[in-house]
Amino acid sequence: MADASRRDAPLQAGAAGRLAWLDIAKAIAIALVVFGHASRSVERTDGLVWSDGLRLADQLIYSFHIPLFFVLAGYAASLVAGRGFAAQARGLFWGVAVPYIVWTVVWVGLKIAFPGSVNEAASWSDLATALWRPVEHMWFLQHLLIARLFWIGAERAGASGVAGGSAVVLALFAVASWMTTVEGEPKSVTALLGNIAFVGAGAIWVPLLLKHAREAGLIAAAGVAFAAWAILAIHLGGDDIGLLSFVAALLASLVVLTAVWQMPLPEGRVGRTMAFAGEASLAIYVIHSIVIAVVRAVLQKAGMLDEALLIVTGTVLGIVIPAVLYWVALAASARTGWSLTRFAGLGTATRSYYLPTQQSGPRAATAVPAQS
Repeated sequence: MADASRRDAPLQAGAAGRLAWLDIAKAIAIALVVFGHASRSVERTDGLVWSDGLRLADQLIYSFHIPLFFVLAGYAASLVAGRGFAAQARGLFWGVAVPYIVWTVVWVGLKIAFPGSVNEAASWSDLATALWRPVEHMWFLQHLLIARLFWIGAERAGASGVAGGSAVVLALFAVASWMTTVEGEPKSVTALLGNIAFVGAGAIWVPLLLKHAREAGLIAAAGVAFAAWAILAIHLGGDDIGLLSFVAALLASLVVLTAVWQMPLPEGRVGRTMAFAGEASLAIYVIHSIVIAVVRAVLQKAGMLDEALLIVTGTVLGIVIPAVLYWVALAASARTGWSLTRFAGLGTATRSYYLPTQQSGPRAATAVPAQS
């Protein structure tokens, strides 16, 4: 009986802890994001060859890695759905809006300061238009903020139940798919509608699936979903937007979630470090592109630039350096009593649940609170 309880711990939410499985899923998603950007930096670098193997990997990864993040964000949002609007808005301000503002300014500033190291030039005027025209990968935070506000509104309008919410999700996918057939339709609008739907799918459908997390039927369904996703992803291409691409992303998300739900509690240095990467996923997301750009510049300057070294070094350091900076911010927050992570646009946490800081110890890997 004790073994069963221990085995199921990652699926349980503590009163004041995090969900270990959610952090592990986010760690997988962010690792794919960083690898994907490191791989695409090869494509954008003169003299390097983006091989057919890298193109295929890119196609597969881009078919679901960002939608998976939106699905996970939707599930995390469902855990705070009962809170009042003021509390949810406060969380969105510090957890999404502030990171968007801070790192948009940082990104534009760096592009202006080092114009020879970027693929697309920037100017200070980009800050004035950032509200509706995100800079680089900051679009994810913009879409997440809009999606969360949409579903907060839907919840208050009474469309947060399984039936009503599912109808809204399917309607969003249908409209987004139809828009791809309209000539001149901006791709960003279609993507936004799809991402709002992914957040809804995470909030409405993932809690239902979680009730059957370790049942044989769900595991078998995930196996079928894996095969269907692979066929669709290879056929469609990673950057396609439309009904089939939405289906492919949902199938892949089901596969990842089902696989994560079979994993044991993250224990030991490796398990805790992996979960910590998920906990630090926001920091990794906003910082990793800067790290990859620096890695490429350093390797080029040293005459060591090649495809494998750029991808491996860019991926590893693109995860490790932001995660370390996040840990330092947490430790400084604990030492000073100020929530420095919030002001730095790195999230709302004040300590780590997996790695020790000034005020945290090894308690964390037990089932613990889910924060978006």
